[in-house]
Parts: sequence; structure tokens; C-alpha cells
Amino acid sequence: MPPASAAQPGSVVTITPAPSLDLTYHVDTLRPGEIHRAGATSIEFAGKGVNVSANLTLGGVNTRAVVPLSADDMHAVAQDPRIVASACAGALRRNVTIIDSTGQTTKVNQSATPLSEREWDGLVDAALAEVRVLEAEWLLISGRIPEVQGGVSDYLPRLRTRLRPDTSIAVDTSGDIVGPWWASGVVDCIKPNVSELAEATGRELHTLGEVVDAARGLQESGIRIVAVSLGADGFLVVTAEDTAWAVSEPIQVVNTIGAGDASLAGLLHALVSGLSIPDAARRAAEWGALNATQATSQLQALSPTVTVELRDIVRTQPVFAD
Repeated sequence: MPPASAAQPGSVVTITPAPSLDLTYHVDTLRPGEIHRAGATSIEFAGKGVNVSANLTLGGVNTRAVVPLSADDMHAVAQDPRIVASACAGALRRNVTIIDSTGQTTKVNQSATPLSEREWDGLVDAALAEVRVLEAEWLLISGRIPEVQGGVSDYLPRLRTRLRPDTSIAVDTSGDIVGPWWASGVVDCIKPNVSELAEATGRELHTLGEVVDAARGLQESGIRIVAVSLGADGFLVVTAEDTAWAVSEPIQVVNTIGAGDASLAGLLHALVSGLSIPDAARRAAEWGALNATQATSQLQALSPTVTVELRDIVRTQPVFAD
């Protein structure tokens, strides 16, 4: 991994509109319809933005993760100074992950808890307050966007007017909200996977060249940094000046949940550390691969390092939807 800048890296604030309590069970073999006895188990307060903030903290970045939480669920984050809770009425959702001995992952996610218009506004207000306190370089909205009373498809331009001029907006989400948010003209960075990119652009993406073309089209439409998680095929970053493809050495996969969040954290870590786009792609690929070798959805350590190389774009290289 390229060395971090000697200067203190900038800060990042994340919004996770649909946080969760993640329960993970490890079994030898998953057999549908049968009773299983779990070996190792773990419980994490998680969600995509929460995971990104946890990983950034491990890398020395000052960060806050802003989440909606009911009074009954505040105990889940009481000991974590990175978490900033905004009041809501709905209960914290529970997700279940089952990992077998081969690393194959089965996940069941509870639907996101709806938010009222007031709860959404309170969530954003809390995040903007943290952006001002930290003078954050990036505000990331990450994870599933729940049903919000009144809708939020046209919200980002209003958010942009309330942000510090030098704070960039990153979005990592999926579903119907992607179209209007990506087309809003105010998003600086997105990080879809191949399936999400194909769905949003209406293209069939079977090769690296097709992914590059789809990402390039979005970049030329006004999104400054288009990053694509390619799973085992690495990480792609497209900007006006660079097209960087980074691939890790083969790894022993333990758990794929959270690898995309780790990649995005690596990308943001590099950006706030002043690294180049190629080096940012390398860090993203490394952190994603490293996370896949660990048992939890959040990085537990940044070692042992994973070897990553930058490769020339091979347009015919097959890619596979996540």
C-alpha cells in the first residue's frame, strides 16, 4: 500500500439512514431446512456508512457516523464516540449473516425502517453540524435509503446549498433513488458495484471495457469520481484525468460482507490523504481484499497487507455481477 501522507489526513462525515445490528453466525455447511449449531458468532452495530467510518478510524481519519436511532436503541452506540445519533421512532433493524467453512455468505437483511420528514431533516441537520465542527472534506450518504415521508429524490441540491463549499458529496446507495441522485449535478463521487452500475445505466456489463465505458459516461455527465467495485476483479476509478484499475493478489476469502464498504473507506482515506487517483484505486482494492480475509463486516486491522498492482485496462477482461 502506498504510504499515507505525512500531513494529518482530512476528515469525513457519513450518514447511514438505515443502520442495523448485524448478527453473524459461522457454520461448517449451510443446509436449508435443517437445524445448525453455530461456531463463532459476533454482533456489530453496522450499516454501510457506519462501516466506512469504522474503517477510516482504523486508518487514522477523524470521522463521525450519523445515524437515526430510537431512545430504546441508544444503548447500542453508547460507548462509541464516533457515532452521532439523531432521534427517530422506529426500532433498529436486525440483519443476519451466515458464513460457511468455504467463505460462502448468506445474508438476510430486514427492511429499512421508514423515517418521517422531520426525522430525515433531523438526521441531515445532525450530519451538517458534524461537517462544520470537523471541517469535513467529504460527506458520504451510504446504504439503503428508507421510505421518507414526502420523498427525498430531489433533496441533494438543497443539501448542497447548506454544505461548506469545500465539502464534497459521495453517495453509495442503490434502488430507485440512484437515478435522480446521480443526475442531480451535485454528487462528486459514487461507488456502485457492477450490478448496480448495470441497473442504473440500463446496460449489460460483461467486460471491463463495458464497465469503463459506463463509468466514463457517468463521469462525463458531471460526477467527478466514478469508482466501481469489481469484486474479485479489483477496483476501478474513473475521473476526467485518470482511469485506474487495481487488482489484489489472490486471497483466502473468509467473508465478503463489508468488502465494498472497506474499499470505499480506502478510496476516501487516500483522497483525504492527498494521494493520486491511481494510488487511491490501489488503497481501495487493498482494503476491500483485506476485509474479505477477516470475519467481520468492519476491518479489524490493516495488516497483514495485501499486495495490489495497477494494471492496464484489458477491455475484453470478463467481469461478473456481484
